[in-house]
Amino acid sequence: MNRILRTIPILLFVIFLSYPIVTYLIFSERFLLFGIPFFIYFFYRTSSFTLGLIFGYIRYRKENKVEWYKELLKITSGHSGGNLPEHLIVIPVYKEDFSIISRNIDSIVNQKYSIKNIHLSVTIEEQDSYENIKQNLLNKYEKIFDSRLLITQHILKEGEVKGAASNRTFGAKSYVQKLLQNGQSLDKFLITSPDADTVFTENYFARVSLAWIKDNYSKNKFYQTAMYKFGNNLWEVPILIRALSNGLSLSVLSSSAIDGRNRFTFSCFSLAISTLVDAKYWDTTIAIDDTPLHWRIFDYTQGNWSCCVIYEPINLDAINSSDYLLTHIKQYHQYYRWGWGIIAFPIALKAINKNNTNLLNKFYKLWKLIEIFIVSKVFPVVTSIYLLLISYSNLNSVMLDLISVITNLNFFIVLPVIYIKFQMLRESSNIKYIGLIGSILIELPLGVICLLTYGIFPYVYAALGFALGAEHENKIKWSMKKSVIGSEVRVMGTNSELAINN
Repeated sequence: MNRILRTIPILLFVIFLSYPIVTYLIFSERFLLFGIPFFIYFFYRTSSFTLGLIFGYIRYRKENKVEWYKELLKITSGHSGGNLPEHLIVIPVYKEDFSIISRNIDSIVNQKYSIKNIHLSVTIEEQDSYENIKQNLLNKYEKIFDSRLLITQHILKEGEVKGAASNRTFGAKSYVQKLLQNGQSLDKFLITSPDADTVFTENYFARVSLAWIKDNYSKNKFYQTAMYKFGNNLWEVPILIRALSNGLSLSVLSSSAIDGRNRFTFSCFSLAISTLVDAKYWDTTIAIDDTPLHWRIFDYTQGNWSCCVIYEPINLDAINSSDYLLTHIKQYHQYYRWGWGIIAFPIALKAINKNNTNLLNKFYKLWKLIEIFIVSKVFPVVTSIYLLLISYSNLNSVMLDLISVITNLNFFIVLPVIYIKFQMLRESSNIKYIGLIGSILIELPLGVICLLTYGIFPYVYAALGFALGAEHENKIKWSMKKSVIGSEVRVMGTNSELAINN
């Protein structure tokens, strides 16, 4: 059965990608009749993307003006942090050096949140520099976190595969064991496991805490930002990489506003520690972590698992290196690694089938699964193939007029996207207006190129490897972040005083 389930994604890719050519060869000029659903879906995606971006950006601007820590203290009636949720932050380190890790931790220390309620576990994959990194971390942060700091070296056990899943599991398990040994309850603990390059805004954990309290300390929700920015180094990377990064930011913001409840866990999210423990952490037998964990918990909770969207941003590093060509190759490897998220497809199908929700909800979950993994990747290519076939055939019909209207409408619908993108870019750069406008005008056609290259090839290739039984841990390559020493680092929203004074 697993063998059959593994082949479904690549079969769907082949069916969708070959559909326009097959219908053209079989039905000749009537092939347009079979293409109408794709153009309607294209219109739907464009409309929902723009509406989601408008609603999401308005919500972001509104929430960004709120002092979340003050709002939090109003409902917890505490000034010393005694009534606040506890946060365990697990940072998995691959080969990032101290400058990257400390930039992350500095943004945690500078939170508008009681430092006494923040616990930190840094788990470093087996490497020669472990002792040196550990000592540097202790020198800088031991007095700040006191006994709430744990630094461990992750050495792979038998049956584990190298990657973020096993690293995160080791760091989380190690600290949970410490909490239990000290007789502490896990009921008011949230866990967040950001990538090493993550930089939090100063209100992040206060915002998450407030959302969790209002949900009555829910064990069936995870809390995830709609605002993934790449402000750490956005203007240092090649323009194609910048176009990809900005496109990801806009896509996540839009989808979060339109259907945030059904988002999958991605990159940086918070959930109740007790839920993670009960669901047996991340799966250490696979290297991919985010999406398999989502469906693992979905299965454990019998489908009672959803996302609560917040709009407090985080900043990440866009892919970069000292070599121009190598930077684009590394970007491909990152998308290929994300493509291997397809490994969760059979897990998701089984979980959807087993959950106790009604049939309509099961179908919707199945559609979201297929849409995210397959349809969203192929529809730009399929639409382009149809446009090429229409141009080649020199058709003249009512259906062609309808497609022309849909295509032109899409152009006007996306115009607000340019304005929102401009506003978001202004927040991460001091570049003058003309430079920002020029950048956007160049990025727009590059965005189309990205959809037709990075947006499809690594995902199809990963699905093919999955179907053929390739060992994913031997195929994917992990990206290591560059050192930030010697360059300006933007840590958005940091205080001048350490949070230890809270």
